[in-house]
Amino acid sequence: MLHDLRYALRLIRKTPIASVIAIVTVAIGVGANTAIFSIIHAVLLKPLPYADADRLVQISESWPTLPGPRPTSRLNYYDWVAQSDVFERIAAVSWGSATIGTAEQPFWVDGSLVSPSYFDVFGLHAEIGRTFAPGEDQPGRDHVVVLGHRLWTSRFGGDRAVIGSTIRLNGEPFTVIGVMPEGARLHFYETPLWRPLVLPSYSRASRDLQFVEAKLRPGVTIAQARAQMNTIADRLARQYPDANKGYGVIVEPFPRPVGLDVEASLYLLFAAVGMVLLIACVNLANLAIVRGAARAREIAIRAALGASRAQIVRQFLTEHLVIAVGGGIAGVAIGYAILRLMIPSIPTTGLRTAYPEGTVIAIDRVVWIFAMTLSVVSGIAFGLAPAIGAARRPLVETIRDGTPGVTGGPGQKGLRHTLVAAEVALAFVLLTGAGLLIQSFFTLTERIDSGFDRAGVLTGTLPMPPSRFDTGAALNRYLDEIAAGVEALPGVRDVAFADAVPPMGTPYFKLIQIVGQPIVPFASRLNSGFKVVSPSYFRAVGLRLIDGRVLSEDDREGAPFAVVINQTMAATYFKGTNPIGQQILFRRAPMQPAPSVPDDVWTIVGVIADEGISPYERTTQAVAYATREQHPRRNLHLVIRTMVAATTLEDPIRKSVAAVNRDQAVTDLKTIEQREAEDVAPDRLRSILLTAFAAIASVLTALGIYGVIAVGVVQRTREIGIRAALGARPSNLLWLVLGQAAVTIVFGLVIGLAAAMAASRVIATFLFGVVPSDPWTLGGVAGLLAVVAAAACYLPARQAVSMDPLAALKSE
Repeated sequence: MLHDLRYALRLIRKTPIASVIAIVTVAIGVGANTAIFSIIHAVLLKPLPYADADRLVQISESWPTLPGPRPTSRLNYYDWVAQSDVFERIAAVSWGSATIGTAEQPFWVDGSLVSPSYFDVFGLHAEIGRTFAPGEDQPGRDHVVVLGHRLWTSRFGGDRAVIGSTIRLNGEPFTVIGVMPEGARLHFYETPLWRPLVLPSYSRASRDLQFVEAKLRPGVTIAQARAQMNTIADRLARQYPDANKGYGVIVEPFPRPVGLDVEASLYLLFAAVGMVLLIACVNLANLAIVRGAARAREIAIRAALGASRAQIVRQFLTEHLVIAVGGGIAGVAIGYAILRLMIPSIPTTGLRTAYPEGTVIAIDRVVWIFAMTLSVVSGIAFGLAPAIGAARRPLVETIRDGTPGVTGGPGQKGLRHTLVAAEVALAFVLLTGAGLLIQSFFTLTERIDSGFDRAGVLTGTLPMPPSRFDTGAALNRYLDEIAAGVEALPGVRDVAFADAVPPMGTPYFKLIQIVGQPIVPFASRLNSGFKVVSPSYFRAVGLRLIDGRVLSEDDREGAPFAVVINQTMAATYFKGTNPIGQQILFRRAPMQPAPSVPDDVWTIVGVIADEGISPYERTTQAVAYATREQHPRRNLHLVIRTMVAATTLEDPIRKSVAAVNRDQAVTDLKTIEQREAEDVAPDRLRSILLTAFAAIASVLTALGIYGVIAVGVVQRTREIGIRAALGARPSNLLWLVLGQAAVTIVFGLVIGLAAAMAASRVIATFLFGVVPSDPWTLGGVAGLLAVVAAAACYLPARQAVSMDPLAALKSE
């Protein structure tokens, strides 16, 4: 083996250009794979840092008209706890954002409300102090709080004396009882604080639990847990049909903390870089075949001197493995460079954050092992067939007829052309995917911008505690004061409030009954998105009116209830009829918990353009709009249309709000352009990366085509000279060179077309407004590859046409 290694190194020194090309080719394929695998390893493969993580599950409800996991009824949760025996621990989790009052300026944190068993589910204990005790979820005992480690160090200076102290949350005193250890991230975002979840007897139809966490009993499988929970759900649907009919239970393994579509995107990119590596291996296999053919006489002499076929194969594989390992080491460096370029572009803020803050993506020992293993496997893959082919050549004929030039039998020529066809097919698949994603990205961006005017609109959030206002009238008076103060600022044109701003979609849904249509049970009603806005909202964001009128200041408490609907709702629920003047029934959310809420009658007064699309489902939703006066709601967003640069208004807005209430935080001040950029950031990055990998694949394919045609010209030099001497025209010589190449390329395009149409279904989930089998994309890719192939064939073909017949006849 040492002899083979020394010989391989000498051969690399003798052929430096070819060896460098081979090493760089391996490095490109391995580097791209290393970069993507580094992210996959950090985000998807590292074990979850929880005790008995394989027994953790997340439970949620499925709704009749919406797919996927949805919020859960508190009363259903009570019944799950009482009737199930497959869980060792079970805990409820709800939204628990809070404003922390300080002497300087209040600040808002996105905390959680949890039942006391929550930390036991994950096997976590406080670093100092304690977590919640049984009974602290009862009214009067619930004013205790556990701090996250980061909040403790950043806002409380890491002072251990904080235990037992009192802090103000939402204007009320809470006692700090514990601080969690560093890195105790239980969900996507690191929770800054936890408070007890008080579980009063709300209406069963009220679904305000974010989700339920549980730990399976030892030996219980997820399938068994699903079966029991489905039985309980069926029982509850029969007992409470008005609230539960059509609702189900979803039991899933505890999810990894990754953003929307991140896992699927990473595997898509991993498949893409795998194709790049395959194309690189095809090129290297062709190069190995040519180099093996050029060394045919040397191999025959070695065999004549006693070398066995196994020794010859081992020598060839050693040479290829040396190149592959060298390419692997260089590939790790390329992977590191790709990571440094990629990581700043990965979204880490907003609704489309890819992975939790603090996730470490690095080329560690596991990634090194992956890169080296991939390199070795690649070396064997592109070197084994040429090695076996070299060892099988007839000994006597090779010594007698062999020349130092490039030779090769019909089998080797056929193999080289087959490999080129495979390259073309793989490049076709990658280019098609890139083309579809690019079209989808531009269509998505255009659709998000539709229906409103985003220029000069600044948005922010006004978080409020549930106990801040008892009545809608008091809340609206407070919002009127804030609006008046902000509207008086220089550079402000319009001020409005909304519970969601573009491109966030709608935060809530309403079950509606259209008056005049057959009455159905409450749980089986039509599902509509719902937004609470100020009448000035339509003007502030420039929403386009289609028919009727927008909401006005006259649509106040005491006036007939009025709603405006969007185009999708009009087309979906009022097909063939004019919705203006028609009435719908739905229930207003009360300011304070209530056991039951009656239906109100709402009259449709206008139809507006669709306001973008949902960032989650990527679909246009049916949406109804009501005024904040007729449907009061806390935690609204400020929406401000400015006449000056939006960034210059951030401090004045905070000061204006503080003048009304010094404990009122203003958070997440961003322009709509910034929110849209965050929304489409994953789509943009995915399109750019796949396009880059497709471009690399195209270049490698062009090099592969060039190599095969160039070798063919060298092999047929004497034949070309004879034909030229006998009077063959340049067009005849050109077809002689390009004929077989054209057949190979067309064959590759046909196979690639079929493969691309099959693969396009895989990326269909990432597409918006684009058909996976889009004929324009498929035709454009075929044309592009044909041009690339023609360019790759140009130089060898030109060499053949311009060849001196006399020199060609003397070449052998």
